[in-house]
Amino acid sequence: MNSLRIHSQDRILFLAPHPDDESLAGGGLLQRAHAAGAKVRVLLATDGDNNPWPQRFLEKKIKIGSVDRARWGRRRRKEAIAAMEHLGFPKSAVRFLGLPDQGVTNLLLRKDEDVMFQFWAELTEWKPTVLIMPSMCDAHPDHSALSVMLHMVLQRIENPPRLYRFIVHPPRRARERGRVVLHLAEPEVEKKREAILMHGTQMALSRKRFAGYARDEEVFYAGPVQDHMDKHHPIASAGFGRGALKLELRLAAPSPKLGKASLIVAMESMTEGSVRWILPIPSSSQCIPIEDGATGGLVRRAAVRVIGRRAEVSLPIASLQPLKQLFIKFQQRRLFYDEAGWRQIPLPPVQELAGDPVRDGRDASDSRREESLE
Repeated sequence: MNSLRIHSQDRILFLAPHPDDESLAGGGLLQRAHAAGAKVRVLLATDGDNNPWPQRFLEKKIKIGSVDRARWGRRRRKEAIAAMEHLGFPKSAVRFLGLPDQGVTNLLLRKDEDVMFQFWAELTEWKPTVLIMPSMCDAHPDHSALSVMLHMVLQRIENPPRLYRFIVHPPRRARERGRVVLHLAEPEVEKKREAILMHGTQMALSRKRFAGYARDEEVFYAGPVQDHMDKHHPIASAGFGRGALKLELRLAAPSPKLGKASLIVAMESMTEGSVRWILPIPSSSQCIPIEDGATGGLVRRAAVRVIGRRAEVSLPIASLQPLKQLFIKFQQRRLFYDEAGWRQIPLPPVQELAGDPVRDGRDASDSRREESLE
C-alpha cells in the first residue's frame, strides 16, 4: 500500500464524470493540493442532468422534459462550483464539457472525434503532471467509457502525466490494482463531507450513502490497466491466433435482475482507424452477427461456443492488424449499473503478427497460437 503525495510543482487535472464526483472521489486530494500550492483544474464531463428520480422528488414533477433537464444541469453546475470554492478553489478552476449524461458510451461507440479533441486540447494546454481520472472498472457506464476515451487520447500525448484512477461505483465482477492511499486528517474529512453535502440535488435520496464517502482514506489506483490477471472479471482471457481475437468469458448465473449480455469492442487499428463493434452473447453455441457500433450496420460474423457458464468467442480481426489499442466490455446490466467495466487487452508485438495469414470469419474458430492473459 503506497501513499499519494502532492507537491507544489504539480499541475493536477481532475476529470469528474458528473458534478459531485470531484467531491466524492477527490475531496481530500483537492484540499491537499490546495494546501501544497499545486495548480488544479477540474473538468466536469457531464452536467448530471439525466438524473430524473431526485429531480422528480425535489420538483414534485412526474414528467421530466428537455427544458427540465437543462435547468437541473444548471443547478448541478452551481453546486459543483460551490463545492470547489469550499475546498479552496475559484470558479475559474472548474470547466464544464457538457457531454450527455448517461450517453458517454454512445460517444465512444460513435467515435466522436470532437470530444476526443476536447480532451486532447485540455491535456496539451494545461500540461498536467498528474491526471486523476475514473477507472475502467467503475460500474457506472459513463465513468468506465470516459476512462477508455482518456486512455485513447493519452496515446496521442508526448509526455503523459502520472495517472491515478478512482472508483465511485464499485463493480461486482472486477478488481483494480496498484492501490494508492491518501490519508486524511479529521478536519479534511469534515471539509470533504461539507463539500459533498453542497450537492443538494443528490442529497434528496442519497444523503447517507454519499456522506459515507467522507472517510479518513481516499483510495486511488496507479497500477497498469492491462496485462494482468483478474479472476473476478467476466473477460477471463484473451489471445490472438490465425487472424482472430479469442476471448473466454465467465457468464453469470441466470437472473431476472440481469439484462441480456453483449460484448462491446473498441479498437484503434493501424490500417482501419477507429473500429467499434457490438455483438450479443447467445445462450447457446452459434455464429452471431457483429454490428458496427457507429452505424448499426452488420460488418461480419463471430463464432460463439457456450459451455455451461463459460463462452468462447472468436472475432475475425486479421484485416485490422496491427492494432494500436484494444478495449473490451462485457455488458450485462443490473438495473442501471454494469456488472463490470472495460478491460484493456495487451497486444502482441507487431513482429509476431507478421506471419499470421489474413483469414476471414470462417477461420476465426482456429485455436492455435493462442496466448492467454492469465
